[in-house]
Amino acid sequence: DMPVDSGQQTKANSVPVVIASDQGALTVTTSETPAATGTVTAPSMSTSSATILAANSSRLLQPIVFNPLSTRLYVKCGATASSTSFTAWLDPGQEWKGPRGYTGIITGILNAGTGDVLATEFTA
Repeated sequence: DMPVDSGQQTKANSVPVVIASDQGALTVTTSETPAATGTVTAPSMSTSSATILAANSSRLLQPIVFNPLSTRLYVKCGATASSTSFTAWLDPGQEWKGPRGYTGIITGILNAGTGDVLATEFTA
C-alpha cells in the first residue's frame, strides 16, 4: 500500500495516477456551495489604503475586483494594502479573482489619483 496525502501538492511532489482500462465510472464529489446572489459595490479608492470588501463569513466562491481606472490598483487579502504589501496589482482594465474560500477583509490602494473600483461578492 502506498500512503496517500489528499491535500494539494506541487507538481514535483505529486504522484502520477493511471486509471485502469476496466475501471468503471468515477464519482467526483465537491463540497462547494453554489452562490445565489452576486452583489456589486463600487468602493472609493485613493492613495490611502481602503476597504474593497469587508470580512464576510457568508462569502462563497471567489470575489472579483475590477479596475476601471487609469492608474494601478494594489489589492491585498488583509488589512492595509500598500505598493509594497499586496496580494496582486491590477493595471487599468484588469480584474482579479480572489482565492476561493477566503472570507477575510480585502483592501486596496491606488498608485495615483482617486476613483471607484468594482467589487463583486457572492453569497448564498
